[in-house]
Amino acid sequence: MSGAAWAEAIREVHREAAGVLGVHFVRSEDAPALLVDSMLGDAHAIQLMRAVVGCLHAIRTAPKRTPTLCLACPRPIRKPDGAVFCVAIPDRPDASQGVGSALCLRCAAAPDRNDRAYAALRRIWPDLRPIEVTPGPGAVQ
Repeated sequence: MSGAAWAEAIREVHREAAGVLGVHFVRSEDAPALLVDSMLGDAHAIQLMRAVVGCLHAIRTAPKRTPTLCLACPRPIRKPDGAVFCVAIPDRPDASQGVGSALCLRCAAAPDRNDRAYAALRRIWPDLRPIEVTPGPGAVQ
């Protein structure tokens, strides 16, 4: 995607989000449940799955000279094995776009993983600030 196309895609996600994005971390062990939920029609799971599949495709098809980079550091991600995916999606049930990226093994295992990801996302959305929402009954966080 060209720089201009990337910038327009980010603007579109921002417009659709109306300032409220959900930031989700998807680990490899989350994939089976996410796949099942997607197949059962869960809209949120479908959004996450699309973003993760897009990231996987980007990692696998990136040229060797310009590999996909970790969201939080300049380390290349040449294989998605063990990576944690960070997905920012407009926090609304009918979101049509989102931003998916991956964290390298080192950043994914760091105790401040979320802070690293938020710092990187602030390069796209400078006024980003995390707001913790306590899930309701039966919700999984």
